[in-house]
Amino acid sequence: MICMFIPHVKIIALMPLFILMSSIFIIMFSMILKRNHVFVFCITLCSLLCTLVSLFYIYYIVPVTITSLLYINFYSLAYIFIVIFSSICMISIVYIFLENFYNHKEEFYILLLSSITGAVILIEANHIFTIFIGMELLSLPIFGLITYSFKRSTSIPVILKYVLLSSIVTSFSLLGITVIYLICGTLKLNYIKIAFLINNIFINKILLFGVVFFLTSVFFKLSLFPLHFWITDVYNYASPVLLIYSVTVVKVAVFSILIKLFVYFPYIQCQKLYLFIELLAILSIICGSIMAAFQNNIKTFFGYSSIVHIGYILTTLLVIQDYYISNNIAIIYLINYTMSSIGIFSVLSILILRNKNVNFDLQSLSVYNTLLKGKPILCIAIIIIMFSFLGMPFTYGFITKFLILSIMIQNKFWFLLLSVAISSGFGIYYYLKIILCLYNTRNMISIQNRTPYTRIEIVIIFISILIVILGICPQLIMNILRLNN
Repeated sequence: MICMFIPHVKIIALMPLFILMSSIFIIMFSMILKRNHVFVFCITLCSLLCTLVSLFYIYYIVPVTITSLLYINFYSLAYIFIVIFSSICMISIVYIFLENFYNHKEEFYILLLSSITGAVILIEANHIFTIFIGMELLSLPIFGLITYSFKRSTSIPVILKYVLLSSIVTSFSLLGITVIYLICGTLKLNYIKIAFLINNIFINKILLFGVVFFLTSVFFKLSLFPLHFWITDVYNYASPVLLIYSVTVVKVAVFSILIKLFVYFPYIQCQKLYLFIELLAILSIICGSIMAAFQNNIKTFFGYSSIVHIGYILTTLLVIQDYYISNNIAIIYLINYTMSSIGIFSVLSILILRNKNVNFDLQSLSVYNTLLKGKPILCIAIIIIMFSFLGMPFTYGFITKFLILSIMIQNKFWFLLLSVAISSGFGIYYYLKIILCLYNTRNMISIQNRTPYTRIEIVIIFISILIVILGICPQLIMNILRLNN
């Protein structure tokens, strides 16, 4: 019946959303009959795998415009692929984690799938209304996911603080949307570009004001400087599996819409906006590096480190006039950032699972040497992931840093280049500090729980192998991207 009214091409393009939403209803219905963690886990994993497979079918029909609200092209598929791949890696860890710590396990999957659905809508959005809906659907379930922390009594104030800040930022976005609608008379993205091109300087200044207010919510989700102040609390109390989700799925989905929005901001009429982005990138890179250098808390350290990496990726917005190069480099960088983040927070998960009955400070860098005892392969895998973050040769991180630097040099972004030089100095210091902590055999803490958690270790080792392969053969990714240009 649906096929009679909607072309089959559009139905195929909507398959990821159909699959994700169907799985949510199946899980909810199954919970009415009987709670079963294994069943819910299998449904979630199957739905993510089916979503991943559906992307290959959609690949042959893109670009597709699904009404004026949603639009899918090759880059949308690439961003969705990163989101779903990250979610699958996360799910493989989540099961062990939930089995060990929590009572309401099934609800976790419902919240997670709802948030992933929001991420997919956000990536496919082609209208400010769908961007707003996608952003809220992506964020709201996270408030519930934060409660799955170890210190539940302290997580409530953190959630309230995060909800309050999000609400304030959302109100700024709504103000921005109102201004955009007043100037453009519609919320379609292409009308923003037309409005910039046909209106006079005064009207454009008002429109630019609205755009900056609307983008405030995006910058907050990306935790860019100076909207990063929530990181310390949330990263301290959130579980590592939620952090995997927060630093990969959330940031990839939000950045995908940011780069899509900038296509509709003509450079000549929006020069001040591009200067603002350059300043934001410089401040994020320098301040994120300085704050990370003075951290002894491993989770907040990687929180501040993520600010630096998002600062790097912002550089691609400055060359959005070359749509393909900008998107290609952003995707290449995000793939490395996502893989490395999954690897690092998986390591955190192992330590927390082993520490179940032992009382020591999990946040401290000095306790991570216990992980390496009798685990030489895992040790090498962790070091490879660290080197990839640092951008060392023969890792995928080296290629990504090289591409970002080439953009800066070709376009003479000298201040950005200087900030990268400063950041690299700090980066060498703090990543080597972690590696030295891992090798330090003094004051090694004895942990009673010696369960191997092989599944998580396999994920870490697999990611490190992938980083080396892509570091030696970067053309594997580049050829795919070039082929679709």
